[in-house]
Amino acid sequence: MWFFSFLFGSKGSALGVISKATRALGLFLVVPAVAYAATDDPCVALIPPNGAYQIIDSSGNHTQFNTAKEMYCSNQFHSAQQANNWNFNLAAEGYGSASGGSSSQASDQDRSSFCGDSSKDLTSIDKSFLYRLQGDSTLVAGFVQCEQSRLAATQFTAYAATVTSTDSDVVLTIVPHLSANAMERINAIGLLGASEVPNVSIPVGTPLLPNVSVTSGYHLTADQATLFIRTTTGDKTVTVIRCKDGKLAGSVSASGTRVTQESQVVDHPSWTIQVPQASCHPHCHLGQGDVHTYTLPAPAGETLSNGQNQGCNGGGCPFEDLVSLTQPDDSHLVFSVRSRSEAVSYVITADGSQMVNVSTPVELLGLTNVNYGEPFSITVPSGVTNAVMRYGGLNVPLSGLNTGNWNGTNLFVMDSGSSPGDSGGMIYTFQVKGPSCSATATP
Repeated sequence: MWFFSFLFGSKGSALGVISKATRALGLFLVVPAVAYAATDDPCVALIPPNGAYQIIDSSGNHTQFNTAKEMYCSNQFHSAQQANNWNFNLAAEGYGSASGGSSSQASDQDRSSFCGDSSKDLTSIDKSFLYRLQGDSTLVAGFVQCEQSRLAATQFTAYAATVTSTDSDVVLTIVPHLSANAMERINAIGLLGASEVPNVSIPVGTPLLPNVSVTSGYHLTADQATLFIRTTTGDKTVTVIRCKDGKLAGSVSASGTRVTQESQVVDHPSWTIQVPQASCHPHCHLGQGDVHTYTLPAPAGETLSNGQNQGCNGGGCPFEDLVSLTQPDDSHLVFSVRSRSEAVSYVITADGSQMVNVSTPVELLGLTNVNYGEPFSITVPSGVTNAVMRYGGLNVPLSGLNTGNWNGTNLFVMDSGSSPGDSGGMIYTFQVKGPSCSATATP
């Protein structure tokens, strides 16, 4: 009974619930007799002709039967614990499916008709299946060993459909190998990070053949799930990773520098002008004297502005007149004075300016949320230099990029720089990639 205990469990268990739900969906497929001809099981010969099948009642008593039909049609089977937990269908030749004790009125009628027809029997494949499930543990040992050897090379494929962030439903598909035998069933599907979907998930006992594939759904409860699929032909593990497309991946921002040339005061040049004594001194009359004109050049590379006469120094200052300071161009001042006395001096000052590069910060993209799998672009206008995008602690220079993952991170460069048109500048497009939406099957 080791096989039976593993597969079914107690009456009223979750498997019973699954059985009823899946029956409602018609997922228990009947295997027609014509499907067995090419898959005859040589191990059937090991089923003993007498007492091969048994029933265990609720008191634990064993009743043996010589044939599968005799067991199935017995009153003991109809009320036995095994039958009430029986969540698979067999092919009742000519009468559709043979179901367990917890059956509908229609199934009871089919069963009654089938059992009353001595010309009909269960197929040899399903006889073998019943023997493996309900045969005496001592008698069945050789048969099981034969089946394990026969099916050692039998393979099947199991895979899961893509699971996106907005859809947590996993579609599990099990594809039998061409060499699988129609008696082989799904023993169990264990779930880690996923849960069964009522009325949808694959029921235990579902036959692998004659299905082209067995497909059903599960619900993802974690970003990564593992589905353990155990069949009578072997085991497989399917790992499902939920991709994060459409979910928040973080925030990005970008800035650069715009460099312009501006005139800035860099110096304050000054000139001291020595005005000599007037030739008419000391007898200069009003209107007499010597006129002196001085041209004051700016320091190299500078332009002048805000020229000022800081005043006259010396005892003859009260007698000087016609004092003027003019600026004929950006780089010269002209100072004129008429001397009518002893020697004096003047101090002339100005502001000296130069054209310098001025760097101004430019915000290219304010702090913006981005989602996994959704492209976003940053435009760097013409004239902006040192542009940098910031994401998740990364500083990505917006120049010299190559398409692909940036420095091995999950930041993907989709467009390494293209011109937006006549306006100049460059557009860079990125995408943050999360875990790939994929599933793998491992033998």
